[in-house]
Amino acid sequence: MNWSDPKKRRLAILFGVGAAVALLLSSCASLLPLAMHACDPDVEYRVKGPAHTLYLTLDDGPSAATDEILAVLAKHGVRATFFITSDHIDPVLMRRIVGGGHALGHHMKTTEKLDRLDRTRFGEEFSEAERRISEFGPIVAFRPPGGAISHEQACFVRESGYPIFAGTIYPLDHLIEDDRKIEWLARRLVTDGGIIVLHDTNKRGARTARALDRLLPYLAKQGYRFETLPKPHGADRMRPGRSD
Repeated sequence: MNWSDPKKRRLAILFGVGAAVALLLSSCASLLPLAMHACDPDVEYRVKGPAHTLYLTLDDGPSAATDEILAVLAKHGVRATFFITSDHIDPVLMRRIVGGGHALGHHMKTTEKLDRLDRTRFGEEFSEAERRISEFGPIVAFRPPGGAISHEQACFVRESGYPIFAGTIYPLDHLIEDDRKIEWLARRLVTDGGIIVLHDTNKRGARTARALDRLLPYLAKQGYRFETLPKPHGADRMRPGRSD
């Protein structure tokens, strides 16, 4: 590595710190979602369900890499939940996502952090994104861009009929460029009911696909199965985009 390059030096340091934290947390990975939920009770960090079940989620799409990710998921027989940013919607890609048996999540209109939105603008952008995403199928859950949401905003989302999901299998793919390191971190944070958070963007999507192409068969050999995030009770009745 060229240590004179400040960006590469920062990434190496971040990976070292992240790896150390991951090794520490992997010994108590099952406790991490409980601790996170205790600190932020508005948000769910795992799914209470069958043993040895994981939930793969992909944020910020669709993108130029969506087809590549879909091909990897089809290859390994895995269904995922795509948290859609509505300004990125491409109707062809959306139909391919839904046609592949994947679920749709609400990830707002843009990737702008929610603390920058006042109450009126949050409501307007939430509703616009909901309308556009639900044209392609029911929305099963909400995830705030950047993972942070105020209590007031969380109440609005829940009153709109959506659970709020983050995740704790988060292999820092927004910082790390090496897909093998992303895969390595993900392996060490796995726990029953865990939610994997990766990104489907023009910049990150290709390395997401590469990491998943190795991670998914590895986890399958460990006895894990994948499901989409569960729909809220009555979602097909409440949300537009239902199939009758």
